[in-house]
Amino acid sequence: MISYLLVAGVGYQYYKSGNFSQNIFSVNGLAFYNIIQNAQISANLEQNFVTGDFNRNVTSLFLGAGYSPSPNITIGMQYDVLYDKNKSIYASPFMPFVRVYF
Repeated sequence: MISYLLVAGVGYQYYKSGNFSQNIFSVNGLAFYNIIQNAQISANLEQNFVTGDFNRNVTSLFLGAGYSPSPNITIGMQYDVLYDKNKSIYASPFMPFVRVYF
């Protein structure tokens, strides 16, 4: 069982709808801790750089909790405490997650 872990990541998304398009580059850091055998809490700091029709930088801080039905899988929900409906690239501050460990 993993007690805690720190992970860094990078990402890219492309979105196009009609004449509107955007590129989203992101970097993030994820930390999680298994508070008991099947329960996990996490923090995920994400910085998104949006280019295209509207250029902007958007920061998200997701705090979450999950349940691990097996040692290699965690299912849960996280909430963006910095969510702003006028700036965020996400439609909602709530985001479900599934983590698979190798």
